[in-house]
Order: sequence, then structure tokens, then C-alpha cells
Amino acid sequence: MMRPTLWLSLFLFIAHISLAAAAESEKPFAPKFYAFENGVAFGDYQQEAETLKQLGCDGISQVSGDPEKLTQRIAAYDKAGLQVLSVYLNVDDAPIAADTVRPLADRGALIELTVRKMTPDTVAAVRQTAEMASQLHIRVALYPHHGFAVATIPQALDLIAKVDHPNLGVMFNLCHFLKNEDPQEMAKALQQAAPHLFAVSTAGADRDGTDWSQLIQPLDQGDFVQQRLFLQLKQLGFDGPVSLQCYAVPGDKKQNLQRSIAAWRKIIAATSAAAEPATPAASAKRPNVLFIAVDDFRVQLGCYGDPLVKTPNIDRLAGRGMLFQQAYCQQALCNPSRTSVLTGRYPDSLGIWNLPTHFREVAPQIVTLPQHFRQLGYYARDIGKIFHNYGQKIENDPLSWSTPSIYDIGAHSQDWYVEGQPFELHKLPKGPSFQRVDVPDEAYLDGRIAAAAVKEIERQADLQQPFFLAVGFWKPHLPFNAPQKYWDLYDPAEIESSLQPQSPGDAPEIARHDNREVRGYTDIPKQGEISAAANLRLHHGYYAAISFVDAQIGKVLDALEATGQADDTIVVLWSDHGFHLGEHELWCKTSNFELDAHVPLLIADPRVRPAQRKTTALVELVDLYPTLVDLCELPPVENLDGKSLRPILHDPSHTVRTSALTQHPRPAYYKGKPDVMGYSIRTDQYRYTEWRNFATGAVEAVELYDHQTDPAELHNLAGQDSQQSTQTNLAVALEHRIAAAKK
Repeated sequence: MMRPTLWLSLFLFIAHISLAAAAESEKPFAPKFYAFENGVAFGDYQQEAETLKQLGCDGISQVSGDPEKLTQRIAAYDKAGLQVLSVYLNVDDAPIAADTVRPLADRGALIELTVRKMTPDTVAAVRQTAEMASQLHIRVALYPHHGFAVATIPQALDLIAKVDHPNLGVMFNLCHFLKNEDPQEMAKALQQAAPHLFAVSTAGADRDGTDWSQLIQPLDQGDFVQQRLFLQLKQLGFDGPVSLQCYAVPGDKKQNLQRSIAAWRKIIAATSAAAEPATPAASAKRPNVLFIAVDDFRVQLGCYGDPLVKTPNIDRLAGRGMLFQQAYCQQALCNPSRTSVLTGRYPDSLGIWNLPTHFREVAPQIVTLPQHFRQLGYYARDIGKIFHNYGQKIENDPLSWSTPSIYDIGAHSQDWYVEGQPFELHKLPKGPSFQRVDVPDEAYLDGRIAAAAVKEIERQADLQQPFFLAVGFWKPHLPFNAPQKYWDLYDPAEIESSLQPQSPGDAPEIARHDNREVRGYTDIPKQGEISAAANLRLHHGYYAAISFVDAQIGKVLDALEATGQADDTIVVLWSDHGFHLGEHELWCKTSNFELDAHVPLLIADPRVRPAQRKTTALVELVDLYPTLVDLCELPPVENLDGKSLRPILHDPSHTVRTSALTQHPRPAYYKGKPDVMGYSIRTDQYRYTEWRNFATGAVEAVELYDHQTDPAELHNLAGQDSQQSTQTNLAVALEHRIAAAKK
């Protein structure tokens, strides 16, 4: 038995730890405060440092970049126990030399970097500056400056995305923000900047001021409510430096600083003591969402019963959540399918059935799934292909995200390894349908996407704001260019033995298409039969691409576990549509057959127990929007076409639908308007399809397949006397589904 004194000691120890933890969690909001050099003139450097110390500053910022003077100033500030925080420099077409900033090395310092003019060499110059500074342990913050090429937060974030260097961030300068941007958008701008926000500067300012004399005043002046800015920074978890913009403020500089520092102390005391604003972001933290999209991914996974494929990481995810055995896309083509998922609307509802049309062109006010989360306090970020990636007037959807997307735009054929060249997209003529090279994962886009997603998950670990992280992998879309090690996972002889000769079936000709996607690659004939050797190579390449993307998903899931966020994060994995590999004499997508319409769908909510469950309930990808809103307990969105799958997650026997709707036009890649629209519903037993004249609605062809006896959809039962009642009932059901989708 433990002695009473030991019990008391243990109790006191636990109490001490608990109090320490509580104190840590209630740490006040207290960023360090610096004065810009342009508002300081107190004699030599030693006098300057001593004066700032007496006034209560932590140091000086935005000093000139003369190395000799910088060294002298640093020595004086070191003696006073203060810091020289940053140097103010410009880059246009040549990088900053290391010797210019070397005195700041290893001191937690910043380069505040302006870009006066944008040249063809600017991106490279900024990237080289960021890399040089990283070697000296100096961070680089873009400084949006009125009248310069980079004048706004969005322009800075766009350049950050192009440079793509972890040592490059942004500085939020209040007076330049008010000069160039809408004050109403400050919260949005700070949210967008949050992942890259290295520093902030402020000044007393008139909210609607236009002259510098109105925008740069002592901190106790102006009608801009400073606490609004700092409450937002507190909410975002910002703990970096804050500087006082002092340029050209009339009056005695020392008195101005005294007034500003007194005002600063009041602002920070009020901000630190204030309850968080009554916004969703400041309430009890909602679950994070990891939203994983995979491209052209048919239901060919170990967890779905494929005996050859090697997908240990996706299978592991299936073990944590619900596997939907009968999930269907709304159209087997990238843009219409992804638009449907992300807007929660059917293709007919928006009138989008092709690749070029961006949904903002037809419904500019629509609120997307990630946009809804962002507006309600989530940090929403896209890494990879989530929206359509190519050939649209509007790239991606900037309104959906808190920060610019990366690895999201380009042609799939550009994702190619070129020996001796950087790992990036290459503008090359379309080549063969595969590439098999012994290279690192990062040689291809999905490897770089996984690495960026891991870094983002690690960054999120210490933040309080919930995240909606969308990670979009480009594979297994053609070309099948996985690194060699993923090809080596499969024995071609074993794959060949699994390929059984198959009849094309007796579907009407309109149900098929011309296979133009696969025939666009140089090793595939433009017409005629695809050889057995090419057939085997394509199957092998598809398997390799699946295992490649599975490995990248594994890295992302591992990061979630390693950072302790798995228990707070809902994970969704989905594909935009399925894929044909020669079945029905078809390749790729753009049909209404099962292989194109049927998609993998996994939802792992750590709050739902038991895990590792399967359901045969019919569901649609359009259901994802209302499902995630429901699971995260956000306010519902009006006019969504989908249904929440939350009841199924709690009870796999529950159903929300009696059919799943898929459609596709003819021609598959039409110009202007389609000639025919094919509508298809999948019930538990049947697939029923009607091909309707687009102008008149007249039915031109019908398909009916019984999945109990014909899972490959080879025997069209439409028109048979024995199926008359079944066909009539399904026709009525389809008519109701089409009418509802058009509303």
C-alpha cells in the first residue's frame, strides 16, 4: 500500500503539472513590438538603442541595408539587450547578395522585401534570395507596397506560390493595406496570409483615409480600431513581431513614440484579456477535414476486393472508416464531376457537361464546399488537383481557398520526368502513354503534392484554427508514369493471366465513344485494334500508378498520425469517376457504364465507432457537400442537391437513396450544345439508361442491365417482353430523377 506522504506528493506533482499546463494554454497574447527606423532619430546607434529601451520597445525594424552600418547598429543594440529585427530591401530581376545581410545571420531576423517591378527574372530572383537567406537563417517577408508591382496581399501570395520556397512569407502592413485594399476584407486577407505571415506593422490610421498623413499617425490617433486587427491575429495564433510604421509623422519623434507605445500597451492588454469573438473559428474547435481526391480511379483496390493491386495505405484508411460499396459520380468527366462535388449541384442544375465551362461563368454567386468552410472560420487550402486543372478562363476557384493553391493547374501530359531538368511540369508535345524510370517520387507531381501536404499538416499541428485541407492527386490518370519501383510491384505474367477475353456486349452504339483520350498518345494507334502488348502495358501502368498514388496517400496519413491530429480529423477519399481498360472496347471515361460511374468512396470520422465498416447503400458524390457540413455541425447550405450520409455512417444498413444518377452527353466532347444526353440510374439490382435527344427530349436508345446476373453489363435487356414491367418502373423513376436534377 502506498504511504499517505507518497499519495500527497503524487497529488501535488499532478496538480503542479495541471496548473503549468493551464498556464501554458492561457498564455497571453504578447507579440514583441519594434519601431521602424524611419521614425527614429535619437543620436548615434547607442543613444538610439538606449532611448528605445527606455520607451519600452523590443528593438528596431526596417533598417537600411548597408552592411557596415548594419554591423555597427547590431553591436549597439546587442549591448542594450534589444534586437535589430529586419532590413528593408528591394528585388526586381537580381537576387539580394548574401554579404548585404550577413550581419543578421542566425539572429531570428527578417528581410522585408519589396518588388517594385515585375520582370521575367523576378520569380527566380526572389527564389534565390529566399534560398540564400535560408542558409543564413534569415526569413524573407514580401512587403506589399503601394505603387509597386507587389502592392496587395493577393499579389504577394501569388508570388509566394510561384516561388514555392518555405523561407518566403509575407508582411502585413496596415497603412499599405488600407491604401490599396478594401478594409472590409481585412479578416479574409489575414486568413489567406496566415500560413505565410511572418510579420505585421501598424500605425494609427483613418479607416477610409487616402493620404499618407491619414494612414500613418501615432497609434493613439485615427479611427481604425486597432483591437480589430489584433483580435484577428490572436484568433489566427499569430505570435510574430509587430512594428510601428513611423514615416513622416509630424511632431517630436520621441513624444510620438511614447504615445504610440502607451497605446500599444492598452491595445495588447485589452486583446489579451478579451474573450474570443463570437465566430465559428473562435468557438470550440470543430473537426478538421482532410479531403483527398484521386483522378480516374476506378474501384480497383484491395479493400474493394481486387486480388492483384497493392494499396496498403488506402486499405488502412478503409480500416478506420466506412467503405461505400455503391458510390457513383454524376458524370464521368473531370470538370462536370468535380464541379458537382464541390458545389453540391447536379450537372443539369448548373448546365455544365463539358471541360471548358467554369461554374463561376454560369453561377458566380454560388458558395462551394471549401468556401463555406472558409467563411465559417476554417483555414481552407488546396494542394493539387481539386477543381478542373486545364483549359478554362478561370483557373481553380480563388474564392474557395484561404491561400493560393499549388500544383493545381497544368496538362497531365506535362507531368513528365526530363533528365537533367528540375522536377516540374514540362511543356512538351504529348508523348507515349507511360513512363517507367527509376526516379524519386518527387520527380512526378503527386510526389511533390504529398510532400507539400505533409508540410502543411505539420504546420497545422500547433494552430488552433480548424482546417479543410484538400489534397488532389493527379494519378492514376494517363500517362501512366509512376517511378520504376511501383512497376516492379507487379508481375506482368500475373496481370496477363487475369485479363480474360471479353465480349463488347450489345449496348447501342451511342453508349460508346471513340477512345480519343488514349489514342492521343504516340504509342497508341489512332484507329483500329490496340495490340495485346499495348493492352498489357496499359494495365501494368494503371496498377503501377495506383500503387504510386497509394504510397503518397500513405505519407499524408502518416503525417496526420505523427502530428497527433488523426483523432481530430475527418478523412474523405474519393475519385471523380471510374475508368475503362478495354472493357466494352472502351478506354478511359465518358460513358454511363458501371466502370465509369462507380467510384471508390471512403469516409473516416474518428468519432464514429466501430470503424472498419462497409455499406451497400446507394450514394452519390454530390452527397459529400451536405455530409461534411453535417458532420462538422456547420450551418446548412440552401439549394444543395445532395443528401447527408451521416445516418449511414452510424448505421450501415440505413439508406438515403433508391437510385444513383449519372449522365453523359453525345458527342462526349461536344461543341456548342450536345446532340443527345444519356441519363442512367443505378438501383440495387439494375442499371437503366435512356439516350434522349437534347433538343426535343425524345428517347433515341435504351439500356437495361441486371447486375445480379450480368455485373459486366454485356446483355442489354431493354425491350424484352419479360422485362416490360421492370423497364416501365425504371423509366418512371428515371424521369423523376431527371426532373429533380434540373430544378
